[in-house]
Order: sequence, then structure tokens, then C-alpha cells
Amino acid sequence: MWTTIGGGIAWNAAFAAISVGVGALVRSLLGAIATALTWVALVDGIIGQLIGDLARWLRFNAGEALGTAAEPMMTSHLLARWGGGTVLLVYTFACTAAAVGTSMRRDVF
Repeated sequence: MWTTIGGGIAWNAAFAAISVGVGALVRSLLGAIATALTWVALVDGIIGQLIGDLARWLRFNAGEALGTAAEPMMTSHLLARWGGGTVLLVYTFACTAAAVGTSMRRDVF
């Protein structure tokens, strides 16, 4: 139970960091929200179903692997918990690094 709670907290923290990165990349508030929702609906939802087994490497499925109880029947389509955490960490670092890189060029001192 505690690993599931900890994984859920880590999942939400990673998604918060990714959202901050998207917000820093896209200057418009409406554009950032639309980008995040489009990613969840199109890429994680529709394209995730089309690519089949490769969907486990997408952001939402990696987070689900991190925060879901380890029952073999329910998690057979997901990565292992450590794998989901690693994939989500890579997404988080990529998004925040891109945001820091573009924000540093945009700032006026």
C-alpha cells in the first residue's frame, strides 16, 4: 500500500513538473492548457491505442505503472514500477530542460 501511495505522489509531482515545463515553453496560458489536454487526449489516448504494446512507453502509462498496485492481471500492459518511474523521469527532465533552455534565451536582463 505504501509503495502505491508513494508512486502516486511521485506520479503527480512528475506531472506537475511536466506541466510547469509546458507552461514555460508555451507563452500563452490558453495555448499551454490546450497543448497539455491535446497531448493527453490525442497521444496518450488515441495514438496509444493504435500503437498497441508500445503505448507502455507513453507518459500516462508510465505514470500509471508508477502509481498502480502491482496486481498481475491489471498491470500486464504496463512497465514495471521502476521502469515507469524511469520513463516518467526522462519525460520530466526533457520537458524541464527544454523549458529552461528556451526561457533563458527569452529573458531580458
